[in-house]
Amino acid sequence: QYFGEATSLPVKILLASFHVCPAPTIGQNLIRLELTVLNDCHPGDIAGKLKLPLPPGATLCRFEFLRNEKWYPATPVEAKKAKEVVYKEKEKGRSVAATSQTQGNVFEIEVSPLKYQVPSQCRLWYSHSDTEVPFDFGADTTVEVKHEGPEGAPCSPPSGPGACLGEC
Repeated sequence: QYFGEATSLPVKILLASFHVCPAPTIGQNLIRLELTVLNDCHPGDIAGKLKLPLPPGATLCRFEFLRNEKWYPATPVEAKKAKEVVYKEKEKGRSVAATSQTQGNVFEIEVSPLKYQVPSQCRLWYSHSDTEVPFDFGADTTVEVKHEGPEGAPCSPPSGPGACLGEC
């Protein structure tokens, strides 16, 4: 197991799946972004980081990561405390993921450990008035966009602590 900034490497995004659910009463859309990421650059376990620039006016509502077939929600804490918790969890060999605001509407997602050639999943929800996909993931990434709501499958808004309810 490796620790520290020098061992956090960019991750490869295999799949980016957007689920757009309109919330017309507040003039917003709740957008769930599911990412499947891969450590394809370093044999062994690493911490992987991904910078995600949300569109102007977007609000991050929730973040979760999948470990052992169970989704774990992020808990909002101060940035300094989050870094301490992430470091301690890594030292104990536990799986951990975090998201933090790095600048303006740019967020950074860190997932650890990312095992070599083993896909990992995380998802985040954000609200925004636009339904367009504001990201360019590159040619190697499969991008899916699903519009959900009254005409299609029911929306699945986040629930639990830190969930986006009402005006996000």
